[in-house]
Amino acid sequence: FIILELARLAALSGDYAGAAKHYASLDYPLAEAHYLVRLAQEAADKGQEPEGRKWLDRALKVYPASVEAWLERLVRLRRAGQAKALAENLGRALDLVQKRLRFVLLEGVLADAVHAGPAAGVSAEAGGQGEACLTAGPEMDRPFSAIPDRELAEAVLPVLERQEPDLLVSFYAAWFAAGLDREQAVTWLEKTLVVNSGFWPARLELLLMAAEGQELSPAFRAQLEFFSARAREIKRFVCRTCGLKREQVFFVCPRCMSWHSIGYRLVINE
Repeated sequence: FIILELARLAALSGDYAGAAKHYASLDYPLAEAHYLVRLAQEAADKGQEPEGRKWLDRALKVYPASVEAWLERLVRLRRAGQAKALAENLGRALDLVQKRLRFVLLEGVLADAVHAGPAAGVSAEAGGQGEACLTAGPEMDRPFSAIPDRELAEAVLPVLERQEPDLLVSFYAAWFAAGLDREQAVTWLEKTLVVNSGFWPARLELLLMAAEGQELSPAFRAQLEFFSARAREIKRFVCRTCGLKREQVFFVCPRCMSWHSIGYRLVINE
């Protein structure tokens, strides 16, 4: 108990090396890897890339199923414009990470592309299908909140196609496919409904795709935009332990402090 409290205090004070050391002494590799990733992020923020890679490699050695370590590696590869290496590492990560947490990898890559901007060597003003950043829709009723660039989609989709049928993998595959081909995205969304006919995010995107190009009255379009905007404000992630709902991915629940308890809200009134 004393060592656990020391680990928590170290983490709260920003002493991630101390936290990792204490969790290692408790033989808790999941938490140890988490704080090794934090050390890797600190090093990267200081421009110490070799040091960051060292900590990240150590995290994956300590806990090969560490979703945060794999996500950090994928994000770095995306920012460096290394799409092929990203795809290779994504395949390995999907094999090692717990099945119920695999969506975190895909959500994290997409979220980083939105917030961190284009990959290295690519202009933020690049246009057309080859642009290398996520493009936000100009209207609220456009399918998916942001569309991944072609290079990222072409790298990721073949990896997802090799996975066994899975609701969330299929949904994120549809999201990536939206950067390539509308019909391919529709096919992936329909696959999610075969697994779970009530999966609301897929229903929303299919509705918005069906509305594209339709002659809609101004009143109907206004209502569609309103409800699609509200639907996208729903907190999509939930702690499986205490039920806390969040709009962003988390690795430790802020309320109950459970590790890797995140889930996707499959039911809108969950």
